[in-house]
Amino acid sequence: MPQAQKIELDGEFEAYGVADEIFVKSKPILITGEPKSTLMLGVSLAEDRTNVSWSKQFKSILEANPKLKIIGMETDEGLGLCSAIEKTFPFITRQPDTYHGVAHIFGLLRSQFEKKVDMAIKKEK
Repeated sequence: MPQAQKIELDGEFEAYGVADEIFVKSKPILITGEPKSTLMLGVSLAEDRTNVSWSKQFKSILEANPKLKIIGMETDEGLGLCSAIEKTFPFITRQPDTYHGVAHIFGLLRSQFEKKVDMAIKKEK
């Protein structure tokens, strides 16, 4: 069951969210936070990273905090996570995080570079 942080709010609170997962013994822990305040909005041990699991987490956060309004999200490109954001927050903008974007590009460049090095080594033999 998702654990959502209840926030005592006087009025509506607009927040930009971040979400990702970490793993413990091959099980994902879904984490949703608000980076400016560093508030953890929700943390839950899940069976998987599907749309259903992420949607439960987001709905739990909104139910615990009816005055909270999520105005945007920054996440990786996980299919379940992105799908749950589209389903739960249809009117917000989701931005891909910089780390995963840069890591992906560097991974592609590294792969291309390794192929060129391997070809050069084979030519020398």
